[in-house]
Amino acid sequence: MAVVNHAQKIVRELKSFLKDTFGPNGLDVMLFSSSGNILITNYGSAILKSVSVSDPVGRIVREQVISLSEVTGDGTTTFMLVLSETLQEISRSLKISQEKQNVRELMPEQKKSVVALSKAFTKVEPVVSQILQGLSTYVNLTPLHMPESKLLITNVIRTHLNGKYPDSIVIQFTELLCTFILGNSSTFEKEKIEYLIDSFSQMCLEVVGVPVTLSRVIPGILVPREFTTEFKRVLPDQGFNYFRFIVIQFQIDNPSRHLSTTLELNSSSDLDTVLTLPANNVHKMFRLFQKQGVKLILSTETVSNIVLHFCHQFKIAFVQMIPDEYVALICHYAKIQPAFELGLEEATDLEIYLGKSKSCKIESVGNHGYCHLEFYSTNGCNSLPNQLVLCAPTRGLCQQNSISLLNALKCVRMLFSQNDGRLQVLPGGGTTEFVLSEELKKYCRTCKNSKLSEACSLFSTGLLAVPRQLHLNSQAGSSNKNNFIHLLPTMRDLWCKEQIPLGINSITGNVFNPAEANILEPFHGKQFVFSNLLQLIAQLLRVDGIVRVKGRLATESLT
Repeated sequence: MAVVNHAQKIVRELKSFLKDTFGPNGLDVMLFSSSGNILITNYGSAILKSVSVSDPVGRIVREQVISLSEVTGDGTTTFMLVLSETLQEISRSLKISQEKQNVRELMPEQKKSVVALSKAFTKVEPVVSQILQGLSTYVNLTPLHMPESKLLITNVIRTHLNGKYPDSIVIQFTELLCTFILGNSSTFEKEKIEYLIDSFSQMCLEVVGVPVTLSRVIPGILVPREFTTEFKRVLPDQGFNYFRFIVIQFQIDNPSRHLSTTLELNSSSDLDTVLTLPANNVHKMFRLFQKQGVKLILSTETVSNIVLHFCHQFKIAFVQMIPDEYVALICHYAKIQPAFELGLEEATDLEIYLGKSKSCKIESVGNHGYCHLEFYSTNGCNSLPNQLVLCAPTRGLCQQNSISLLNALKCVRMLFSQNDGRLQVLPGGGTTEFVLSEELKKYCRTCKNSKLSEACSLFSTGLLAVPRQLHLNSQAGSSNKNNFIHLLPTMRDLWCKEQIPLGINSITGNVFNPAEANILEPFHGKQFVFSNLLQLIAQLLRVDGIVRVKGRLATESLT
């Protein structure tokens, strides 16, 4: 059970930070940190992260919304709008006065009603999922349907970025992200997108002080290091399409540097042997590298002069002090393992450590030099990486662009169905929320469970907050002539009679068909938002008051 009025008040305050930013015609918020960093954004999750919330209910809602955004990349403001409206409807339905702040102060009938309603909200989710399935459209993930898949993903990315940038930048970023995702693959792969999201901080290079129009996609990986040797470019030998490289995580001239040994020397010849031993071992290792065709060594450690000497002698390039996260990235795409130690015998097989590259050279990006490693595709491999170079005049804009593209990438991830290998979408522009509201009302008329019917009715009313806010933020928002209430009959008439789903054009505020405008949103993203929303409402309704407990007493009570 919950303090419904209290929860409603807190959620309404949080919603007030977000409602004016909603939709392509929404406003931005400037976030200014104590360290002097500035971020201009209309992402609800970024705004809520910057808001200090001390109230327990507010903290629960805030944490839920932020964790939701980490998965879906979108839907934060939708979540808050529907939650606020639904809690308001619940309060009206239960007729709870403002004075009764705790469930213990409610009448017995009201307590039972709150408990029953909480349980009913947990049963609304299957109904919602079934309605969403009927409204969705999909494209199969096969090479045959590649053009349709690419068009669908393009439209979802464009829908997500629409309003955040001028049209020309939206088109540019959409094309960049599609190229970044696809690479040399013949199909879109969910696993690849998952990895791109996890490694986005390495795969997206932010360049400050350069016009955004110079943003581009580069095949391969840009490692933030330069060649240690005099060789500044590595290419395959004549007649070959690739050369071999190795990634090591130890010092070649001191592989056992963490071990200490005491030796007893009986003659000057023994001393000479000990002093020349490291050089001899390095020489053996470089002979092994030469035999295996290695032309490039990538190392997480520093390089000594003796190693540089043998690099020059054997004509092997060397890049030192590569960050661990880039080692993981290189090994993932080259499908190799990093070497932590190597045997010195000539028969040592290095195959599991050897990657194949088309080229490695210095690439200047902005004011910095990078080691540009371009991979060679073997055995029809379709998972070669692309580096996204994101430019902007200022660091704040660079960060803003990076957040936008990462969230767009998460939206693409939410297109993929779990098991049936297809991309699934829903209409945008508040259409999904409107149709879901209408279908829930229709379900209420045939539902025999009175509490489930009530929960569906309350939720259906809350869903209309989305198209209503889109209309309020549009150019027609201040006009009584095109008030949202006056638009609803048209939307309902076409849906009930012809099953044509309509939404709100977020710019003009008029009714439009999102399918014709290619305004599409990821199915699983919407489903995830509504699922979490219904769970949170049920959870808030079950809260039986708020008690402040000292941490020490709480710990002792558990022992």
